Amino acid sequence: MTTAYVVYEDALFVVDADRESMVRERPFDSRTECVAVTGGAVLVGTFEDGLQRSTDGGESWARADGIEQDAVTSIAVAPDDPETVYAGTEPSRVYRSTDAGETFEPLDGLTTLPSSDEWSFPPRPDTHHVRWIEPDPGDPDLLHVAVEAGALVRARLGADGVEWTDRVPGARLDTHTITTHPDRPGHAWVAAGDGYAETTDAGESWQHPQAGLDHTYCWSVAVGLEKASSGRPTPRVLLSAATSAREAHRVGESYLYRREGDTWERLDDRGIPTGEGCTGRCSNAVPTRPRCGPRTTTGCIGLTTAATLGPKSPLPGRSPSASRRVVGSRSSTDRGEHLRPGVQVPERDQRRRCTNRSCGSNTAGVPTHRPANCSASAVSP
Repeated sequence: MTTAYVVYEDALFVVDADRESMVRERPFDSRTECVAVTGGAVLVGTFEDGLQRSTDGGESWARADGIEQDAVTSIAVAPDDPETVYAGTEPSRVYRSTDAGETFEPLDGLTTLPSSDEWSFPPRPDTHHVRWIEPDPGDPDLLHVAVEAGALVRARLGADGVEWTDRVPGARLDTHTITTHPDRPGHAWVAAGDGYAETTDAGESWQHPQAGLDHTYCWSVAVGLEKASSGRPTPRVLLSAATSAREAHRVGESYLYRREGDTWERLDDRGIPTGEGCTGRCSNAVPTRPRCGPRTTTGCIGLTTAATLGPKSPLPGRSPSASRRVVGSRSSTDRGEHLRPGVQVPERDQRRRCTNRSCGSNTAGVPTHRPANCSASAVSP
């Protein structure tokens, strides 16, 4: 059974992704931020109660040792070693575990970077947090670390500790999602509030292909490889974007884009709601791996969305009415060419703001929940 773990504001949902049915729900007393699966452990980052760890599929939980901050805002698992886990916090710190998330030690030096005085998260301007951690699949000792907001930096791990490299010209300042692909070492794709970016040299320089991209407040990105006529697989990139933060988070007017060459194409006819009244949030790409099974022979792309119907904004500064909310998702097994409905998770009332801090291997068609932001999800084969 392929098990998907999906966190919303205050709960973890365990889903049988093969049968597309929910197995159990586990409420949390603390706001959830991110989720990952490594080995036999499920890891959930919370905002008030640190990093929670379960080794029995979510039945029981214990707080991981070694993380000083209560708010754990991102989790990543090393691509070459499931025992190695990274966690980011608010205020911005990065930690590493070598025992599958049971204990952590700090990777010092992040906040001594020259740009750190400029870091600030607009809703809480006196602080900032590590929004995303992405190891390079071809160089697992290299980490891309996104601070929200203010910097996309790199960490080089070595026997003598960690060497931090500050943001370089062209790097985005408000990164929301980073994705990589094991067949493209040194490449990374970034969705950020200040636009889309990609690198082919492990973050030494960044490019910003914008042709056809009419909405530049980007939230999530997914990448699969499409075999071109030349025989060489080329990236197919899916991107969710809006005009601004307000349209993305409050009003609800988001779009899904795809790019295979030089120009972005807006996907308005692929079976997924886009445009006014919709928010597109969490996306994640999965390259060819055994866990993809019969879904695809070349790669999986999971894309989750939340859609709302009804008035664009019934009251100033408020999300559309929950009573007219549609909760659902779409998933693709052909790198975004077609999208089909996924698992439906029961609607729950009175949910507050929910944020996607990290995705695991594949969303596998598991839906997000609300227009405010998306859930985080991880998959265990």
